[in-house]
Amino acid sequence: MTVQVFVDRMFLTWYSAGATAAAIPAVCVLWVLLGPLNGIVSFANTFVAQYHGAGRPERIGPAVGQAILFAVAGGAAMLTLAPAARFIFGLVGHDPAVVELEAVYFQTILVSAAPMLVMNAVACFFGGLGRTWVVLWLNVVATVVNIVLDYAMIFGHWGFPEWGIAGAGLATSIGYFVAAGLSLVLLWAADEDGRYGVRRCTENRRVGRVFEAHQLSVDDASHDGGASRRLDTPYASTAEPIAHFLAPDAELFRRLLRFGGPNGLMVFVDVLAWTWFVLLTGRLGMRELAASNVAFNINMFAFGPIMGVGTAVQILVGQRLGEGRPELAARSTWSAFWLAFVYTAVLGAGYLLAPDLFLLPFRANTAPEEFAVWSELVPVLLRYVTIYALFDMAAFLFASALRGAGDTRFVMVVTLGLALGVMVVPSYVAVEILSANLFVTWCFVAAYVMALGGAFFARFQSGVWRSMRVIETVPLLPESDLCPDEPSAQPVCSDI
Repeated sequence: MTVQVFVDRMFLTWYSAGATAAAIPAVCVLWVLLGPLNGIVSFANTFVAQYHGAGRPERIGPAVGQAILFAVAGGAAMLTLAPAARFIFGLVGHDPAVVELEAVYFQTILVSAAPMLVMNAVACFFGGLGRTWVVLWLNVVATVVNIVLDYAMIFGHWGFPEWGIAGAGLATSIGYFVAAGLSLVLLWAADEDGRYGVRRCTENRRVGRVFEAHQLSVDDASHDGGASRRLDTPYASTAEPIAHFLAPDAELFRRLLRFGGPNGLMVFVDVLAWTWFVLLTGRLGMRELAASNVAFNINMFAFGPIMGVGTAVQILVGQRLGEGRPELAARSTWSAFWLAFVYTAVLGAGYLLAPDLFLLPFRANTAPEEFAVWSELVPVLLRYVTIYALFDMAAFLFASALRGAGDTRFVMVVTLGLALGVMVVPSYVAVEILSANLFVTWCFVAAYVMALGGAFFARFQSGVWRSMRVIETVPLLPESDLCPDEPSAQPVCSDI
């Protein structure tokens, strides 16, 4: 994903400074609208992980199915915004030429909403089970298709017209359509015997041994503390070719909205804050906007991989809590933290000591006079990135751990409070009332990220999340019901 975004922006930088200035505002506005939907869809990761950890694979398919249904509906609703694109960007106050490019890019990339959400929903199935290589290859497919078509459609190669920034948006959309179709094929193939509830099973005979497991209630932070029984459940079954998992499940859908809703709202607030900042920067001038866009693009090398590590944390915390082992959930989080710390520290040193190295791809095919307009500002902005990068990493990883437990309301409330109080309102006052320059506004960016990192670390250390679950409690069943073929068998505690 990092490569995809970076190359996309690099090609647009080669194409024109106007396209560079327009790209990130358009994407930011898209994600203000798409982010909440994706936050709900991607929260299926936690459901899959906790069901997997609790040994209840038959609930995994239906959980992913509800996310796919929501993805299709949400993506279709997004398309209705296309006619309003010029009106939306006309309100911002950017240069009219930039507004036109922003609207065109927004309209073309809007088509990618539905397939992107569907692909992410299916990725929750494989990711929640720990099969993250499948998720990687789905993104590789989307990236390769996007980059190849980017080159052809932006510049007019291989028989394609020169569509400029519109070509970039269309290339992204086509890439996600291809990847979404492939993801659905792989999902269907992964549940050949109906074990995960993706296909409808005509026979569902559980074999294996029974053991005691503690499962806590899903209702927010409260729990009943009761012990329930879990099955290590290899399945002997046949499966009809019916997409059973796509059947609406009102209770499961309600849970997805209840826990995923605050997660989506958190994404909305965070993206809205960053979008506000980008649009506000555009009011300072095209030079400042282009420099900020390039700095954010370079920062993807730090933040993009950390998003992957954060997803791993969310999955592992969910799996361990489903098993009833919160101590391993904490250990997984700290292992990820130190891995990400080393990566981020090394990259931050590169931003500080060799900023020109990161500007080389942008310099390669950009007109010298255009490159000179904004390039001198980028090394200074990368110093701000260096300052807040470690806090950004910590904020994302600890927030991911909280999401893996279902502590989404806290994450949402803190994000909202800090976004408004530390970045949005102060930066507006600085630019519109005090006529501050670009570097003052970036101080508020650094302060916001550092405050998020501190708040989520404190919540994680409090341990409140250890007693939370998003999956329903399974009632205790008599042993005779669990093991009809072994009426005299005694429950065995499994040391997983």
